[in-house]
Amino acid sequence: MSSPASLTLSRLLTDNPAVDLMARLTYPKKIQVVGLVAGIAILLLTGQLFFSLSGQIERARLERSGLYLVVPVRQILEPLQEHRGLAHAYLSGDDEFRATQGPRLQRLLDERRAHVDAAIGAAENAFQTHLPALLQDRRWQEFRHSWRAAAQGSDLEPRASLERHNQLVAQLNALVSAAADATHLSVDPYVGTFYLAQMVTQNLPAVLEQMARIRDMGTGFYASHYIDRDDKHLLISLNTMTGTSLEGLRQTVRDKVLPTMPELGKELTPRLQEMNQVASSVDAFTQMKLMGMLFDSSPTAFFGAMSYGDTNRLGAFDVGPRDTSLDTGEPIAPGPIGRVYGTLDQFTRILDVTIEQRLWVLYQQLALNLIVAATALIIVIYMLWLMYVAFPIRKLINATELVAGGDLTVKLEVDRNDEIGQLSRAFNTMTEAVRYARDNLEQQVAERTADLAAKNELIMDSINYARVIQQSYLRSSQADMASTLADFAMAWEPRDVVGGDYLYFRRFADGYFFALIDCTGHGVPGAFMTLIMASYLNNLLTQANRHDPAGLLARMNQAVKGALGQTGTGVAAPEHASDDGMDAAFCWVDSQHQQLTYAGARTPLYLLHPDAPEVLQYDGERMGVGYVATPMDFAWRNQVIELQPGSIVCVSTDGLVDQVGEARRMAFGKKRLKQQMLYNRGLAVPELQTEIMAELHAWQGKESRRDDICLFTFRHQPPGDCP
Repeated sequence: MSSPASLTLSRLLTDNPAVDLMARLTYPKKIQVVGLVAGIAILLLTGQLFFSLSGQIERARLERSGLYLVVPVRQILEPLQEHRGLAHAYLSGDDEFRATQGPRLQRLLDERRAHVDAAIGAAENAFQTHLPALLQDRRWQEFRHSWRAAAQGSDLEPRASLERHNQLVAQLNALVSAAADATHLSVDPYVGTFYLAQMVTQNLPAVLEQMARIRDMGTGFYASHYIDRDDKHLLISLNTMTGTSLEGLRQTVRDKVLPTMPELGKELTPRLQEMNQVASSVDAFTQMKLMGMLFDSSPTAFFGAMSYGDTNRLGAFDVGPRDTSLDTGEPIAPGPIGRVYGTLDQFTRILDVTIEQRLWVLYQQLALNLIVAATALIIVIYMLWLMYVAFPIRKLINATELVAGGDLTVKLEVDRNDEIGQLSRAFNTMTEAVRYARDNLEQQVAERTADLAAKNELIMDSINYARVIQQSYLRSSQADMASTLADFAMAWEPRDVVGGDYLYFRRFADGYFFALIDCTGHGVPGAFMTLIMASYLNNLLTQANRHDPAGLLARMNQAVKGALGQTGTGVAAPEHASDDGMDAAFCWVDSQHQQLTYAGARTPLYLLHPDAPEVLQYDGERMGVGYVATPMDFAWRNQVIELQPGSIVCVSTDGLVDQVGEARRMAFGKKRLKQQMLYNRGLAVPELQTEIMAELHAWQGKESRRDDICLFTFRHQPPGDCP
């Protein structure tokens, strides 16, 4: 007797709707259903990871943008604070002080104003790149307006100047906080970088402002040699806050940053020790130098001693040993403000590097998750393929290999009605058909080969005869060239046996006319077009119009458009409609006056005078002749060119300059053609043209010919020198 568990398992295997559904589906449908379910599950999990990581990446990128906003704004602060101190000193001194030290202070003030203006421009560029809304921020607009007033306020009272500068600094610090908030820099989710960001955007700028106010007020006291009781109280308060803030920074780095990012210990530990020296230095300058009213330094020396620590900067402000020591001789470490600015720069750089490293790790995680998901999806599809398809068709593969080896007697047993069974029946039918075709193929191949050979011979005979006809048209022009020109050459190279390029030359008593024509297409269609164009040109060219190549182009345009039904009226049936025409250069050479009249339709003319440094290029209109898009009444223009004895004239169809080279996959180009004319100008024209074609063939290499080529070159000679 079966157990309840075995009955349940049997019922699940036989009555399960999913099993019944899979049994009813064909193999492709089974693969699609199972693959779809697995794919959806993988994609859902991958999507969750993707969006989570994308959010973190976007946040980190936004924080870096915040740094790129905060740093330029902060770089305004240092010259602005220095401007405050120097302006306070200038305004606090008496007339004698201004007469002796005023020029120097004015120069220093001008330098700080220039630094502030440059930093403002850099900040606005950063705003435009990373957060354009800041350009319209009320605080920024107010700061710009207030700074313009402060920069020109040389007639203010000292306290009013200090207050105005204090407001400017407060506006900038508020803007830094706004930029940090807008880019989430002030709420970084990682503990270490959160405290670093707080110090970069808030704590260190606040300490620097406290120290700068002590320096700037003290510079004014040194100029006036007077401190009242309220000022002493304010100095004591600022000094106390500075010490407390520096100690708070030390504790934050030691207790919050280093435990979460111990790898920064080597960089940050020296800064912790330096903060003690900075606090002692500020206290000495405040308590001993200012509160003790020693006034044993010049205002600029006191300003420089509190601002800078390097020797060069101290020397620029005439800071001597007395300025950096107490009346007891005990030394004071100079430049506490500069050191804190150095700490701020270092913390900013560390924060930027840390966020960049976090971004790199997030990108790696994102890429890894995508690779894992794609790999899992491929594995699932591959396993489904093996399960549902690969094993059942293994017999088919073996049978196919036998047939490929030449055994056409193979026959599969068909014992199923699904797709595999249908494929097996088709395989048996195929082998029978192949076996029958093999028995009859040799005779059929021989018969068809002979038939194709006969047809090919007829076609080639026709094309070769077409070449003879086309060459006969060229022969009369060549005869006129030989009887007219002493030094000339013509190259005619159809891409196929015949082509769509044509050169027409006709001699008259007072000169000669020639036309280089590039018809639509190449091969047999192009050759037909050349015969049409040559016939029209021969009929249209008369004694009366030979001096007017542009007018002749217009008459050719009207004749071709009328003959080919390309008038744009839509009368012709679509199956007979065409858009054929030609590009051309029509030229008349007046032998007596040694002038060449040129009219071009998308075909330039090149001219090289004797001893000229470069080849001149004359371009015609960018409108072809006879095309549907060409207006019936389009008028080309004549260009009259003065010739000199020995001038070289060259015209070519675009098959030459447009030919692509094998090595660089670039066109031969007009520049290379003109260079060849310059390099070989001393040769006879046939040799010159041979060099041009040799350069073209070398450039082309094994690259196939793109178009027909026709090149005509001659050297102009006075009438008495022509044959």
